[in-house]
Amino acid sequence: MIKKIVVDSSSLISLSTNCMLWVLDKLREATKVQFVMTPEVRREVVDKALKIERFRLGAVRVLKRLGNATIKVEETDPVKTNKILAVANAVYSVKGQSYKIVHKGEIGLIPLGNNVLIDERIVEKLITDPVRLKQIFENRLHMPVSINKSKLDEFKSLTSGVMIIKSSDLIAIAHEKGLLKEYIRECMSDKTMRDFISGALWGLKKSGCSISTLDIREYMKILF
Repeated sequence: MIKKIVVDSSSLISLSTNCMLWVLDKLREATKVQFVMTPEVRREVVDKALKIERFRLGAVRVLKRLGNATIKVEETDPVKTNKILAVANAVYSVKGQSYKIVHKGEIGLIPLGNNVLIDERIVEKLITDPVRLKQIFENRLHMPVSINKSKLDEFKSLTSGVMIIKSSDLIAIAHEKGLLKEYIRECMSDKTMRDFISGALWGLKKSGCSISTLDIREYMKILF
């Protein structure tokens, strides 16, 4: 059973935008899993967001989860973070120059635990499908991108055992555990639940969760 999930700002933003951070509370209560964020993630989704009017409500939603201990703040290992960051940003190159693809805030999650909740595409693909990520960069840049195999192998070694989780996965898990029924208690039916899950997945996709239309179809096929 997973005991700790390290949370990135991208997933918190996706869930908060869709008013679904309460799903973390439900999962915490049901499974005792502890959600953890780094101080840098807190600065991004709480401290900085509170100073911007259109992000302020989302910041308060996250702050509530810090207050009820659904999410806790833990310091990451700066040495390990800098090592992984340097290697990750040396994996790809364009015109003979290293192509910087990730930042410290994202990579800082990895030293804290093997289960990482992140909706942002680059870190996920770098860990799960680096060749596909190369193709994505080439489509974006309209020029060839090279992979440094030794650096990629080193990155794989440094991130061995890391499992990427997306906010869409949490919705699926919560549904399988029956934790979403309360939300639609007054209008409960099989169709309403399907509509709820479909709407949640599409909402997360439109808010930055890196899932495709095909992914959503697969979720719905598996869940229903």
